[in-house]
Amino acid sequence: MKFLQIIASPFIKLWTWIKETAWVQPLLIVGCIFAVIFSIPYIVRGIQNISTDEENNMQYYEDHSLSMMGAYHREGDAYNFLTAYQDVQNSFETYKNTESSEEEKTTAKTEIDEFVDTYGDKFFFTLSKDDCEACDQMGEAFEYLQNNASDLNVEGFDLKTIIVDQDMGDESDRYEEISAFESLYNSTSGAFDEFYLAGLRGSYYSASSSIDYDTLKTNCNTLVASDVSSMQVPLVVLIDLSTNESGEFNNLSPYVASQVFFSVDGDTASNRALQLADAWNYNGKIFGYNQSNNNYTA
Repeated sequence: MKFLQIIASPFIKLWTWIKETAWVQPLLIVGCIFAVIFSIPYIVRGIQNISTDEENNMQYYEDHSLSMMGAYHREGDAYNFLTAYQDVQNSFETYKNTESSEEEKTTAKTEIDEFVDTYGDKFFFTLSKDDCEACDQMGEAFEYLQNNASDLNVEGFDLKTIIVDQDMGDESDRYEEISAFESLYNSTSGAFDEFYLAGLRGSYYSASSSIDYDTLKTNCNTLVASDVSSMQVPLVVLIDLSTNESGEFNNLSPYVASQVFFSVDGDTASNRALQLADAWNYNGKIFGYNQSNNNYTA
């Protein structure tokens, strides 16, 4: 206690002197005012930097977006993709079904090839939105992965995004009763049913014993909830129809969506990108193949 009194004594004397010395007080007030004035540019710059980072992340998503324009009458990039996804999932199941005839398999493979010609054989698909910190962080990780793909052993990286709160511009008046995303969801709910099933029991991620399966289940349930505004984002899906040299699919899952998840570990963009690279390559204890886990066949 005596030690603290010794330390505090000079400060107490200084404060007493300031209170008792009238001419010092105006100088302190003026000094504080100037300190605030001079700090304003730095505060503004900091706020602008935060805003710029968020805008950059949304711009990255927008550069890879599937537009919802035309959703109200079942048209547009987003609608076409989700519809095609439903169809290719059916074709994928037919092709892998040992009871399918050769003719059925040939037809299914043709349909799969048509999807691949349009969208590619392997890519990440995401749902994102503005003013979403988790979406921003995922966007930073995707951008880092794209810019460092060769270093992270990721070949052919591609990303497709639906921004669920997209500015609909001239079409805005058509979505006064229901949002564009809800309109899109109502006409393509089958695709979200497939994401839900893959997420719970068909993806490599769901087979991992290193994840919190209850949290995954809760998040997947939002994909089929009646209130689409409650859907968990970011949703990340790895679509994989790539084949090996023998022409067989690299994706051993029964679903075209070989990975379905909502977050990745890591406190920096580079660390999160490493997790995304693992998802792409089916590496590690979280994203690697683990058929022995019961979640895979639940």
